[in-house]
Amino acid sequence: MHINVTPSDYRMYVQLAMKVNEYTNDMQERDQKKKFLLRAYPPTVEQLMGHLPQNMDLYLPYLIYYHEPDLCTVVDDESFGEIKEYLNGLFKKYVTIEQGVRESPYVVSDALYDRMTDKNDYACSAAMPALDAYEMDVYSFEMPLTLERVLSTDPAVNLERFLPFYLKMAELPDTIDTMVTSSPDWPLIRKFARDILYENLDFEDEE
Repeated sequence: MHINVTPSDYRMYVQLAMKVNEYTNDMQERDQKKKFLLRAYPPTVEQLMGHLPQNMDLYLPYLIYYHEPDLCTVVDDESFGEIKEYLNGLFKKYVTIEQGVRESPYVVSDALYDRMTDKNDYACSAAMPALDAYEMDVYSFEMPLTLERVLSTDPAVNLERFLPFYLKMAELPDTIDTMVTSSPDWPLIRKFARDILYENLDFEDEE
């Protein structure tokens, strides 16, 4: 079953998963064992195959918890890599995060573009205060990313705020930590960043 998800809904599911961890980590050990111990025991690939993809819409919040690299960090099982690989394939094939469409391209000068590339770290630091906490988590490049996590920020609509980060992903990947670029989704993310710039960025006419 193919499902469409809005960026805001995907963000909500991620934020709810963060709350699961927050509440669990704050609970007394006794209560944690009673209520949340099973978060460390994800379904096996065989179990997932028995219920998916036909029930993707029903289990989506649960699947996101195990799909996003920074959410479930308590699993100590060699098979978890296989589970995440299987989930990643399902997300790419059956989940579409709807993207907003810009009414007109974001127009910049050659000088601004050059400054944002030549001094990209400074440009990214200067742009950070305009982001909310969720966006900061994504564009700080301090964790492996999924394509879905990037899509959930609705990049085309928000390109004014995200431009230096997309220049980094598209043109300056060597400045990003290898932990991020080693993500299985990195080739897709970099291609997406380049497509966003190509389709939504324009330059001022030279006089």
